[in-house]
Amino acid sequence: MRRSRTVMWALLLIGVGAVLLLQNTGAIAKDVSLVWVILLAVGLWLLFERIVSRGRAGSGFVAPLVLVAVGGSFLLEDLGVVHNNDTLLPLIVIAIGLGLMLSAATDRRPDAPETVSEQVPLEGATSGSVRIDHGAGRLTVRSHHGGANLLEGSFAGGVHVDVQRDGARVAAVLSPIRHLRLGRGLPLDWAVTLSLLVPLDLELRTGADTAELDLSDLTVEHLEVETGASRTIISLPTSGRPQVRIRGGAADIRVSVPTRVAAQIAIRGGASRVHVDELRFPKVGDRYRSPDFDDAQHRVEIQIDAGAASVQIG
Repeated sequence: MRRSRTVMWALLLIGVGAVLLLQNTGAIAKDVSLVWVILLAVGLWLLFERIVSRGRAGSGFVAPLVLVAVGGSFLLEDLGVVHNNDTLLPLIVIAIGLGLMLSAATDRRPDAPETVSEQVPLEGATSGSVRIDHGAGRLTVRSHHGGANLLEGSFAGGVHVDVQRDGARVAAVLSPIRHLRLGRGLPLDWAVTLSLLVPLDLELRTGADTAELDLSDLTVEHLEVETGASRTIISLPTSGRPQVRIRGGAADIRVSVPTRVAAQIAIRGGASRVHVDELRFPKVGDRYRSPDFDDAQHRVEIQIDAGAASVQIG
């Protein structure tokens, strides 16, 4: 808003100054009215505002172009370029038509992103790794029953899937398809399910979004989560000995450790707010640790490197 007002005053001052300069030097007659200069400048300012906002400011392009046509026509008459306002009506008609065309062209709202389904078959693999690079939007990760696929999912906006196989191990990388759009891109809503039948290494990179990761039924050996300005909720596996590392910026990070799972938790960085259930995980030195951690059959090691984040573990 401040920038558009600056442009308006700049156009007014330039127009008025130019007319006064030309009048004082005798280049144009003294009776050229400043009203038409002001009207032309206001029309150009409104047109600039519509172009910058892609038609979202105000009601469209018709009114600014009509002001430009009227101001320009009378100014040309005062300058003696045209006579008897021969150009006024044609210019107004052209301005209305051009304004309607520009308004229709910029009034298009981006369509909802197409949702596609993808899957990666196990094909006999006995272990797997999955990396998900997700942008702004919503990401959910859960388990699925059945043994045919390493992962299945629905992906708004499409997804690029890269699969590598090495003996009995399959690795999949999911990343968004980059579309060239005017304005901001639409948020991506991804729902991914993972196989219960094979041990997994998971790497999740999220941006300004909401991520809900329910890993309680999965066998996860390594979990790495990198999150930006987002809300991330993680339910850890109910069995095994996963290694978990979480890196977050200005994020809200919530981690749920199953009741029968012991934990050792290290939190580093400048997290602005940290809440750990110290009844379950008493603080020992610079870490939080279950009393039975060393002897526990099912346990998790958690390392959180957080910036200006809120961290809650329970």
